[in-house]
Amino acid sequence: MRTICNPGEPLLSPPPPLLAAQRAQDATRVFGPHTPLISSLYVATPIPRHPIPDTIPATALTHPLCWLPPAVADRRTLDDDTLETDDRWAARVAAETNLAGLYAEDTGEWTDMLAAAGLDPAADHDRLVAWMAGGPDEALDELEEATTSLWDGDDPTLAGDLVDANWDAMTAQVWAATLGEMAELAPTLPPHTLGVAVEAWLLGLAGCPQAEGVGDVWRAAAARGDAGWLAGQAASMAAGLG
Repeated sequence: MRTICNPGEPLLSPPPPLLAAQRAQDATRVFGPHTPLISSLYVATPIPRHPIPDTIPATALTHPLCWLPPAVADRRTLDDDTLETDDRWAARVAAETNLAGLYAEDTGEWTDMLAAAGLDPAADHDRLVAWMAGGPDEALDELEEATTSLWDGDDPTLAGDLVDANWDAMTAQVWAATLGEMAELAPTLPPHTLGVAVEAWLLGLAGCPQAEGVGDVWRAAAARGDAGWLAGQAASMAAGLG
């Protein structure tokens, strides 16, 4: 089952801001309009916020990200006694998913959780809806318990430790992806969308030293339609990232 991600795409890879916005729309079609999503530039796919609402489409229950056990879905406390931010949470969940073997990077495919239990979202639609609404279903309860065991590793802190150890490098990848998208797409965008794109790129460059203080200058360039200059700025900054 391939959803959102492309073959060969790691879960812990940054989709640039405009692509991330498109993927958020795609994920809404997968998980339903009433399922809140966390869309992070640190992770290749949006992740449903937990607990999953009982209004989620039955077809979405094929996706492993709908089956996060509380030990994975709950926010964790970091070393500075703050809770995980959305980005930190999404990155850890992606790392946990990798460790559980529920995403195949080479194909971009996810384990079909319902098929693994002999269930079909079309044929078993009413049954799934009733269970999500709190109705009894022994088989689905057993599936939930079995699924929880898939996330249980020998070291429950491993995913978080991996994210902590690589956070600075991951942040640099977000900046690089943002600047790469800006350099490539700025000249192709209609003038009336350039300002919106600049705001998205500025968010993707939060904390980037090379981008400090450029907001007003970039907004002015977007207002006058100077896409080529913006693309040059992005290329120059990307080279400076080293």
